[in-house]
Amino acid sequence: MYLADISRLNQGQVLGKSLYDENSKLLLAAGYKISDQIIKLLKKHGFRSVYVSDGLTDEITPEEVISASLRMTSNKLVIETYEEVRNHPSIRKNTALKTLDPEKLKARINDDPKLNHIIRMPEIKNIVENIMDDIISNNISMFAALPIKSDSGKDYEHAVDTTILCILMGRLFDYNWKDLYSLASSALLHDIGKAVIPQVSPKEQEVYYKEHPTYSMLLVQGNDPSGFSKHFTVHHHHEELGGEGYPQGLTAHDISPARRSPTNKSEIFHHAFILSVANYYDNLISGDVDETIYSPEQALQKIISEAGTRWNSYAVQALASVIERYPVGARVKIVEASLQKLKGFVGVVARTNPNKPTQPLIIVTHNPLGNQITPIKIDLANLQNVKLELDR
Repeated sequence: MYLADISRLNQGQVLGKSLYDENSKLLLAAGYKISDQIIKLLKKHGFRSVYVSDGLTDEITPEEVISASLRMTSNKLVIETYEEVRNHPSIRKNTALKTLDPEKLKARINDDPKLNHIIRMPEIKNIVENIMDDIISNNISMFAALPIKSDSGKDYEHAVDTTILCILMGRLFDYNWKDLYSLASSALLHDIGKAVIPQVSPKEQEVYYKEHPTYSMLLVQGNDPSGFSKHFTVHHHHEELGGEGYPQGLTAHDISPARRSPTNKSEIFHHAFILSVANYYDNLISGDVDETIYSPEQALQKIISEAGTRWNSYAVQALASVIERYPVGARVKIVEASLQKLKGFVGVVARTNPNKPTQPLIIVTHNPLGNQITPIKIDLANLQNVKLELDR
């Protein structure tokens, strides 16, 4: 199977993986035949791409970083947490006051004791530790997945994917269980402050949006008073080395996240070096930065170009070490190769190559004219000057 853009779906194709709605409820089961009605349903729920089986690449099974059941449970908890915050009487009262400026909203969140038990921290702890255990016990070292996110549910999926990335990256810095848990739980809750932002004009929305790390921090602080590292990590997840980030415009030296930075408000906390990079990467591949959906390779190249100036270079190096440029199930076009006759052919990644991450084994299915051919396996690691691009 392979990942296909919604705009390129055809009637009669078969859904390769089950899809869930924004409430983590089964929307369509794998095996459904694609029809115009199904395509309309997918668009209604904001899906941009889905896995399909085409009879040519059915032997390909995209890899899962965590089990499907754990991902569904994690998504469900994040959804419930957002909704419980958003619908809490104190929050509903505050967000209904559209004249309440961002500073006063911060004060209300900070001063309201009713909000100190709004997040189910024991359940958050349990799900984060389950994700950590799933990754560690299965010796998962790579983020080998392309996002299948719906517009309506992507905030929740973003929280889980960012958590997974942070765990994979944190392990490269030999974080112990306590530090890894602190980083991962910060990632799962880093955007919870978005749930308190009122419905205002787009111009006003931007002002509130740049304060969401503070809202998130205040909510986490109230519900987990002793989790100091979480408070700093959540608060600093949009800060940048050169001081161009927000909400405080903090700066930092380009030091390894393995070195514990001072826990004060004048410098970016070391866990936030990792979270900020993971957060930005997932936003890039999800189309949430400039409405462009970056491929993993494009997103990495953009982040790498800003390493040491905007992003912590050690965290960027860690990100580059855990990302599969062309994951199994990705449909790719051969743009360049030493074997010129392959130029323009399209295939699906069947196996990644750890030693040459941009040169996977692919099953070629279509010629440069778009015509279907008898599938051929080609190990691009045996060729020189290979350049690919995603062909969704």
